[in-house]
Amino acid sequence: MGIDAPLRFSGNIKDSASVFIASSENVIKLEEGVIIAKRHIHMTPEDAEKLAVEDGDIVSVEALTERPVVFKDVLIRVNEDYSLNMHIDYDEANACLFSKGDKAKLIK
Repeated sequence: MGIDAPLRFSGNIKDSASVFIASSENVIKLEEGVIIAKRHIHMTPEDAEKLAVEDGDIVSVEALTERPVVFKDVLIRVNEDYSLNMHIDYDEANACLFSKGDKAKLIK
């Protein structure tokens, strides 16, 4: 697509790439906000306590799949409104043959 999207932690869109989105009826321009989100894990404070991590920690995660992969540089994000989820992109999920319900191991 020719978009120069920076790799960033999600939510950090300052001075990021812009994009036009068009349909047959309308065109809008997003001035900034196009990023490649770094991998991260959302969790509640209770999850963080159980896993002995804090908001802002950087960990590794081993995907316990048919084709195991260790993801490094994974940001921990803690908030009462979150549920326990790891966010990776499609290419990363495909690389480890991730399927719904697969487990992972947090490595500090």
